[in-house]
Amino acid sequence: MKKRIKISLFMAFWLMFSLQSGMAQSKVGTSGAAFLGIDIGAQAVGMGGAFGGIAADGSSPLWNVGAMSRNEQNTAYFTYLDWFADIGVQYAAVIFQLPMIGALGAGLTYVDYGQMEVTTIEKPYGTGEYFSASDLSLGLSFARNLTDRFSIGATLKYISQSIYNESAEGFAFDIGTLYITRFNDMQLGISINNFGSKMQMSGRDLFTYHDIDESIYGNNDKIIAELRTDKWNMPLTFRIGAAMPLIRQQNHELWVSADGVYPSDNVKMANLGANFTLFKILSLRAGYKNLFQGEYNEQGLTFGSGVLFNMGSKLAIQFDYAFQSFENLNDVHHFSTGIIF
Repeated sequence: MKKRIKISLFMAFWLMFSLQSGMAQSKVGTSGAAFLGIDIGAQAVGMGGAFGGIAADGSSPLWNVGAMSRNEQNTAYFTYLDWFADIGVQYAAVIFQLPMIGALGAGLTYVDYGQMEVTTIEKPYGTGEYFSASDLSLGLSFARNLTDRFSIGATLKYISQSIYNESAEGFAFDIGTLYITRFNDMQLGISINNFGSKMQMSGRDLFTYHDIDESIYGNNDKIIAELRTDKWNMPLTFRIGAAMPLIRQQNHELWVSADGVYPSDNVKMANLGANFTLFKILSLRAGYKNLFQGEYNEQGLTFGSGVLFNMGSKLAIQFDYAFQSFENLNDVHHFSTGIIF
């Protein structure tokens, strides 16, 4: 037991200090489709986002698609969180375990920014019209166990962002692997998310009239022109995670996990988490997100819990909740439901 604890602490601190040595300035706001960086899934959030080495529920395609084939049963999954400023984030997925083939999954992430009033220079208090904004990601995933200890998976995603009459579209690719070592079944996960095309806004509001040569009188001064927006890269993210059971007995288990995250549009970060399960029914979780970020750290402690109800005939329903604290913004509550069949 003491040896396991020492190995776990070494694993965590190795991730922490390797990240700390590479800390640099924040790159927030340098990519498109930033909604892809929102943490989704109450179990993952409750463990501080240290989920790359576990990814054991319906949110696995988002964290490490390589772990998706490790579940033994089919899963239907839904999660909701009320993000800042009444922004609603929803995620739904279904994963089928196909014998001798692998796991096939489909997922949808939708972010609704609500309605906002149209304002102009002439009418700064509103025109009486309203517009909306939203983000969408559709993914198709496949994962396969190549051996009893190694699995690999990939996701192809269609991504769309829209605001008023403008929109941007793109495609991205995720890949992940999971390896279960022979040392106390410690799990190592590696994933690369959001490798894909650039995003560029286009739409009818970007069309305007232009006078090619204002020095010429009588020419056509209303040539149709288009304002061209910049192209933005996807928020590419590299994640390495490790998880290990410190306690594994008939009626209870304690797992600890650590993730190192390297996003292209933010500083590097480290996450720690733990999950204690009692009688295979009740789960209690805690974590710490974004260690060693210093002045850039808006987040910190997370807490969560879950209840699993076995309905018989291989049918079970799981409810999960997580609390995520922020330094200068509202705290966020995550709710997830999973149907295992």
